Amino acid sequence: MASWFSTITNWIMPSEEAIKNDYIESVVSRQTKEVKEEGLWSGFIRSDISREYMRRFAINYMKEKGFQAICTGPQAITFQQAISKRRFAALITTEAKKRQVRFEYYEGDTIDIESPTAMFFQILFMEFGLHLAEKNMLFGQSNQTPLPSLPASVSSFADENSFLDIDHGYWLSFLRPDAAKLSRKTVARYCTQNNFKAVDEVKSDPFRATNSDLHLFVESTVGLNSNEELLIKIIFGSTSSTASSSSSTSSTASSSS
Repeated sequence: MASWFSTITNWIMPSEEAIKNDYIESVVSRQTKEVKEEGLWSGFIRSDISREYMRRFAINYMKEKGFQAICTGPQAITFQQAISKRRFAALITTEAKKRQVRFEYYEGDTIDIESPTAMFFQILFMEFGLHLAEKNMLFGQSNQTPLPSLPASVSSFADENSFLDIDHGYWLSFLRPDAAKLSRKTVARYCTQNNFKAVDEVKSDPFRATNSDLHLFVESTVGLNSNEELLIKIIFGSTSSTASSSSSTSSTASSSS
């Protein structure tokens, strides 16, 4: 009897939590859109939220979901999951005079809309939309609500501007436009401090250093990408595997002769 009465009461006078959940779902339904056939999700956000804030907010949120970010500009970010080929691009643009965040997701270079990866991304972005609504960040929500604070540590800047691929043995990072010379010196100094011996001169590009005790090498290259952004890429691995590969190549060449 009590349970029946409680159910009727909640239906007539829903709890604050139920009212809040209905409101959040309503806002998400109005301000976000998913096009499953094209692997797209988008959402309109409050006009007072800057592109820089939204960029850092997305990077921080997606890091907790296991995605590393490579910043390619103030409006675009590429996210990569280190343990798989899952990746997506985030674009922060303006459409119909409203600020919009838009995600395009892939597995490798394509997306099968019936695949587990597509379902994974659909759930990921649905949760992201709900999270935005809970923080009053979607278009039409009160701009009197303070925006969530974001980390501003050295590690957070590194997360926003670098990418580590352990399986393929490399790390890369975006640099300040004037940091080419300093970055080369920093890599050389760091190698020396960690018992690596320089094979090339510091000003060489690429610069290579080895650790004979641990049979390891690092090789750094500094240069511009297609967007004229300065990058540093460091390849690392075992000197023994490199030597074995070279030996195998030489043997094959001799046999062919």
